[in-house]
Amino acid sequence: MAVDETNESATITFAAAETDLESIIGLIPGANLIQGLGLKYTGNSPVPGEKEITITNVPLFRNGMNYMFKGSYIQPTYTMDYEGKIEDEKLTVDINYELTNQKLAGTWNLAPVNTNAMMEGINCVTTSPLWINWDSQVAIDPGYIEGVDNLKQQPNGIFTYLIVILGDPIMADYLPINLPVQKWISNLLKSVTAKPNGGMYAIYSYSGDLEHPQWSSSDGMPHNAMRYYYDPEKPDEKIHLELNSGLLIDIIQGFITPVSRGTRAEIDYGNTKEIAKQLVKLLVPMLEKGIPCDYELNGDKLILNIDGVALRDILAKLVELANDPAAKTVINEFLDSQSLGAYKENIALLLSTLPNALKYQNYDEKSGVGSGECTYVKLGLKFVKE
Repeated sequence: MAVDETNESATITFAAAETDLESIIGLIPGANLIQGLGLKYTGNSPVPGEKEITITNVPLFRNGMNYMFKGSYIQPTYTMDYEGKIEDEKLTVDINYELTNQKLAGTWNLAPVNTNAMMEGINCVTTSPLWINWDSQVAIDPGYIEGVDNLKQQPNGIFTYLIVILGDPIMADYLPINLPVQKWISNLLKSVTAKPNGGMYAIYSYSGDLEHPQWSSSDGMPHNAMRYYYDPEKPDEKIHLELNSGLLIDIIQGFITPVSRGTRAEIDYGNTKEIAKQLVKLLVPMLEKGIPCDYELNGDKLILNIDGVALRDILAKLVELANDPAAKTVINEFLDSQSLGAYKENIALLLSTLPNALKYQNYDEKSGVGSGECTYVKLGLKFVKE
């Protein structure tokens, strides 16, 4: 804050600070791979979507040796009211703001689970509440899993099998396993509330029991844990979701324990780090500007998904990272620690077939030639307004 005592006015600047996740993550045992990747970004200012707010010519009202001020700052996308004082050379200020666009404000309950999916011809795109649409005809292959047939197929086919068919109550007596993914999702997340000021919080189950949820109260999650703002160019189609920088650091610090790094520090992460740097280049803009999301509003129904191009690019780089020899060593250690070692071959085969499905529209396995482009991978949820 800059004060002009002669004219009794001031200029107030609210600026976002740099968030350094690299230093924090680097303290986690086994996370030395993160060092040197440049995982730093400009964090959050008081208003979603704004990195710096400067208010000029703010009138100051003298009270002895102190000053008070109060006013409103009106912009096309938000209105901010502020009130504060300068006392004993210390500044305190309270602000309240609201987004101009209130289209998504309110509480959105997770859409109900499809209970008759097979009879209604539901697939992974039209299912509810979790849905996915992967624009590729390239087959992905998780290998043989006892009791489950024909898993090698194009992505939407395999996800229809996994999240629709295996979870359909009608098919429970006819299939080797029951995988009620949609039921689990609905027992983890009850609703999301989008506040008029861009704050966002969820009502979620904290029990860890996928069959018997215990719902949090409206105060169970900080109301600014995530914030949203409308895309300046396409406000009727896109929003950005900002993660609270402070909360993100608190979560990461929760993983920091005084445990030995073991043998992982001896792994040569040379090529792995190069891939990771490319991944960080994709992630930093999302942390800085917010996760880009598409939304479709139809009355009291909302369809929301992560931007398909952004998700495709991140998945492609994650898969490249997972297929790196050094990363495979870490993955296999994890699988062994979780008693999942029997599925190493399945996971390795799946990871080896994913790159082509994230790059091409079609791929000929015999010639090893791909054609067309996988233009998007959309993953989202469906909601109904309360």
